[in-house]
Amino acid sequence: MSNQIYDVLIVGGGPAGLTASIYCARYKLKTKIFTDSFGGTMSDAHKVCNFPSYKEISGMELTKKMIDQAKSLDIEIDFETVVDIKKEKEVFIVDTKTQTLRSKKIVLAIGRKRRKLDLPKEKDFLGKGVSYCATCDANFYKNKIVSVVGGSDAAVTAALLLSDIAEKVYLIYRKEKLRATPLWIDSLSKKENVEVLYNTEITKLL
Repeated sequence: MSNQIYDVLIVGGGPAGLTASIYCARYKLKTKIFTDSFGGTMSDAHKVCNFPSYKEISGMELTKKMIDQAKSLDIEIDFETVVDIKKEKEVFIVDTKTQTLRSKKIVLAIGRKRRKLDLPKEKDFLGKGVSYCATCDANFYKNKIVSVVGGSDAAVTAALLLSDIAEKVYLIYRKEKLRATPLWIDSLSKKENVEVLYNTEITKLL
């Protein structure tokens, strides 16, 4: 274990982790990022249209700009997975597969992974009709027929958003009852262009 003590160790290389690293560097804090990839779910977005200063920008391009800014501030980056974090007195001990480091503070920016259907050709159609972010990509479905898969809040609110943009919205759910907040379900039931397909699963994308 090195005797060096970092001010901040950041776990995660998505927009939250990169932003945190930029703030830390500007405050002259000795900082290191641990990540196995950059961008998180943002990098999968075909277009990002709600980031101030850009009318639209691809998720990959926005990720690259964030990385470039972090590197310009000489932030250390390790492409390693953190396997353990523990605290000894006032210092955190962080273990990876190859090293052990100490830090005064930890930022967990581990993000989330969107659930996928794991269907053949799903990756091929990403950005070409298949999307994982209604907020990001809803306008691409203006006056079109679109399906949303799922039955919880994320799916129902996505269907509500799309109902104001698309011609027709199918909400496809594998169970017989939606699990979303009752208020969202009530709002959905008032949408004439939304149809819920219960006990239904997608088996193929063409």
